[in-house]
Amino acid sequence: MTEWSEPDERGIRTQVLYLRPKRRISGERLRLASLAAELNHVVLDESLRSLLKDILERFRNDWRWDRVLAVAGHQRVEIAHLLLSTLLEAGYIKLVERRDARGWQPIRVIPIAARELRALAGIQERDGLLAELTKAREYEGRTALTHKLQTQLDTGRLDVRLRRARLIPHLDRWLENGRSGTRRDFALFATGHTKGIEDADWRWLETNGVLEPSGIVEHVPLLLVGGTFAISDGQQCMLDVSIAHGPIGLPASAIIHAAKVTTPTAWIILENRTVFDKACALRPNVGLLWVPGYAPTWWLDAVGTLLDRAPTHAVIACDPDPAGIEIVARVIGLWEDRGLAWSVAGMDAFALDQLPSRTPLSPWDKETLTRLGKLPSQLDALRQALLTANSKGEQEGYFNEARLSALVGGTL
Repeated sequence: MTEWSEPDERGIRTQVLYLRPKRRISGERLRLASLAAELNHVVLDESLRSLLKDILERFRNDWRWDRVLAVAGHQRVEIAHLLLSTLLEAGYIKLVERRDARGWQPIRVIPIAARELRALAGIQERDGLLAELTKAREYEGRTALTHKLQTQLDTGRLDVRLRRARLIPHLDRWLENGRSGTRRDFALFATGHTKGIEDADWRWLETNGVLEPSGIVEHVPLLLVGGTFAISDGQQCMLDVSIAHGPIGLPASAIIHAAKVTTPTAWIILENRTVFDKACALRPNVGLLWVPGYAPTWWLDAVGTLLDRAPTHAVIACDPDPAGIEIVARVIGLWEDRGLAWSVAGMDAFALDQLPSRTPLSPWDKETLTRLGKLPSQLDALRQALLTANSKGEQEGYFNEARLSALVGGTL
């Protein structure tokens, strides 16, 4: 081991740890900023800060350089080298290098200012995170979807919980503004960047079933349809939905540009995807529509155009719960605005009583039932049944094969 060298033009001192005299290409050395005891505070741009954060979240002590490159991936190799140089010159790290045929190469990074590195990456300490998470959780969700998400913030890493809690008010605004779009659209709306939401957070939103009901899709939104009807354009090209014997996804543009739609005997609208798929397999003589949760604006626009081409009455079947009532209250406007009849199925006291299992109403459920105000008689009857039973359920438990066949056959 040699003495420390004088600082080079970058202010870096070097100490040779060992050399093998008989081998021209060998040895290890340690490198350190000459003013390491006095950190030269730097400001990292978003790409450097993001990579540093990824590194700190994966390594507790020293960083093996090959693993750092693995974290960076091939797209961020240059960023990794720039970050290494920046941190070394600023005095945040020591660097161990080994000489090979390519020259001196990094093999290990030794953090010497762990707390400062975390601050540089934008990672808060526990007390600060707890304070910010507590403040973020003071926000009260204004929709059933955001209320559901708030119940999923009790466990996990503090920084992840804080990040997700901060998404919730933006999702409320997205819903209240009747917006719809791709994941990149929502990320831009919520964070200011099209890639501003972590993959893990997208999975969290998807697992909790809030993306499609919020009109947030990965690509172009598709209207899921089934049953027996056909659409054709002005050039006599026709799509017969019944040929699929199952669900078909239609882009909204296919409906908007349709010159003609054959009118089914009724439109049956289902909330539960499993029930919808089973109904499509029955090859019914009706038109089937799946409503993705809270009927996003794009869905309402597409179905409204469909009704203009093929006006007929609707039978709507959603979960017998407060959210189901809210969905129906939003959807029926399409039929009422056009002077068309509608009714509900599986959404009354009898259906609630027939469910194999039910869940007690939460305080939020009761608040939702009150907030809905004046409702059409069929929906108000379900509201009273829910309050009387103090419980709710899912339509999948009610629509067995016989009831589903009766629904799509027009005898329920």
